[in-house]
Amino acid sequence: MSASDKDPFKNLDDIFAPDSTPSATPDPQIMIEKSLEVLSQSSMSFPLVEMVTEHSLKIRVITTPREFSYVPETKDVYVGITAVNPAQPAKFILLLADALLEAKLDMEGYSQPAITETREKYVTETAERKARKVGHLCAIAFDLDQKEQFAGYRFIDEMHKLGHDKAMDVFVSSL
Repeated sequence: MSASDKDPFKNLDDIFAPDSTPSATPDPQIMIEKSLEVLSQSSMSFPLVEMVTEHSLKIRVITTPREFSYVPETKDVYVGITAVNPAQPAKFILLLADALLEAKLDMEGYSQPAITETREKYVTETAERKARKVGHLCAIAFDLDQKEQFAGYRFIDEMHKLGHDKAMDVFVSSL
């Protein structure tokens, strides 16, 4: 065995070389545009689409170990998707709607309470904020699910997969 065979850095160029294989994830800009197009078809989510333009929100799709949405600042919206088996369209649309609802709540003054608040105030305000967001998300999912052109998306099923089983069931049963 030669000295070069024992060299642990021998294959670094191969490891760090840009990947020439096509990306497993669709183009993020197309994902965002198509999702906003779908959201614009619902009276429950159309105001969110308008908000994106009116307030110049920046929407970014990032690759993450698990799918999520995040709004670190009101005008910065992130949707994380996995590189392997990325989010199906309905799930991505709901994750984007979730993030846009977060931004909307911030703009309306329902900001996340500071961690330094009393425990009772923090828990109460956080629960109220989450209830507002999830309730609106349920309305969006239900409305889109009722539209014939989105029949294959199964938005209500995706809400269940996102962990909003009880909220979605309560929403549907109250109609």
